[in-house]
Amino acid sequence: MLKNKYFAISLLIFALIIFYFSFVKGFLLRKASSLPQKPKVMIEEKRETGFKENINLNEPFKKEEISQAFPEEWGRDIFRKKFPEEEREEIRFLEPPKLSGIFRRDDKRFFAILNGKIVKEGDRLDGILVKRILENSVIIDRGAGEEHVYIFNLQKGGQFEKNK
Repeated sequence: MLKNKYFAISLLIFALIIFYFSFVKGFLLRKASSLPQKPKVMIEEKRETGFKENINLNEPFKKEEISQAFPEEWGRDIFRKKFPEEEREEIRFLEPPKLSGIFRRDDKRFFAILNGKIVKEGDRLDGILVKRILENSVIIDRGAGEEHVYIFNLQKGGQFEKNK
């Protein structure tokens, strides 16, 4: 009698396992193509502005579609840069160039050692224009006015002074 109970219980467990794998797991593992597809929704309407919209809600919006949907007079184009080129401030280094030395050649022209490179009047170095070389300083222009770079001047508190 005990054997019959064990057989009935094992048969019931086996039937439950078969049911689970065939119906529950089988339904979850079906391919997406066998499931019903959601229809694509198209919206077409005319507004007071006079333009027509065709929007497919199942696809992401494209930049061209959005920019064409709104007239120019509505304001700034969100896809353009925030600041026009002419409004941007020029990034400048906080430290002035280092003036290591000034020397004169036979033809009485001055040369300077600026940031480790030898320059003469009129040369450009890293966006810096060397305007004039004096006996103890160099006048440079970084685009915001003339600046003096001194070899060393204790009265000025260091190497750098900006002309106003």
